[in-house]
Amino acid sequence: MILWPAAEYTRYLVDFAIILAITLSLSRIDFKAVFRSSNPLLPLGGTFLVSFLAAGFVFISLANLLLDDPNIIYGFVVVAAAPPAVAVIPFSYVLKANVNLSILGTLSGYLLTFALMPLAASLFFQTDIELGVMFRTLFVLIAVPFVLSRIVRSSGVVPRTEKHFGTIINWCFFLTTFSIIGLNHDVMFSRPDFVMVIFSITLIATFGYGTLVKTILSRTRLSASQIASYQLLGTMKNWSGAGIIALNLFGPAASLPSTLGLISGILYYIWISWSGDRRMPPTAPQNGQST
Repeated sequence: MILWPAAEYTRYLVDFAIILAITLSLSRIDFKAVFRSSNPLLPLGGTFLVSFLAAGFVFISLANLLLDDPNIIYGFVVVAAAPPAVAVIPFSYVLKANVNLSILGTLSGYLLTFALMPLAASLFFQTDIELGVMFRTLFVLIAVPFVLSRIVRSSGVVPRTEKHFGTIINWCFFLTTFSIIGLNHDVMFSRPDFVMVIFSITLIATFGYGTLVKTILSRTRLSASQIASYQLLGTMKNWSGAGIIALNLFGPAASLPSTLGLISGILYYIWISWSGDRRMPPTAPQNGQST
């Protein structure tokens, strides 16, 4: 495509795009109301298990088993240590999940990433990396949007402008995805067999792993809405953020798993939104929480 060279320039906008998208998404949430109505310890532990420990094992094991390119494998390690996507929260409404659990799980995931990303780097990266670059990227993509979202929410502009948030967020993610694909278009179109292996791993880690999570948790005392939340928390990674971190640390090729994972995540969301029993009403936020 004639537009792919533009990715060399749009890549410098992706940090800003991710910050804006996450800021607007989080600004809809009244954190005080969520914490008053729910115990955060269960979502913290559950998110660690389904989104990091088990999902990380799937990503890293498959990558080491099927791939030999170290940068691509490192890209999967970054995905494994990435938090759940903010999109888990609106998806929870559609899938009639437990919205409070999804919110707390997502927030827990962002906090856990600060500890788990450096840990993953020390365990799995067999090359020297700039830890300063990693922490700067984590700070910019996680801490900064969180603070900005509180400023935006306290300013009172959310009720008047929220109707435009969806469009802005979609354009931000389009810019990010376009940039990552554009930087990798040579590999994606010249080595389709290699790309299909990467894509297959992301499909297994969403469709296969998501089905496994649902099957196992269905044997517990968790409600259907809680299980749906953990399905989302375990499979919907912050693909765009992980792609930017991998891009900054290891170059464009390392962001391929995140790009293809985003496609798998969208396909999985479409599939689960059209399948299963969704007759139960969603467990909505309490105490006047707004999302």
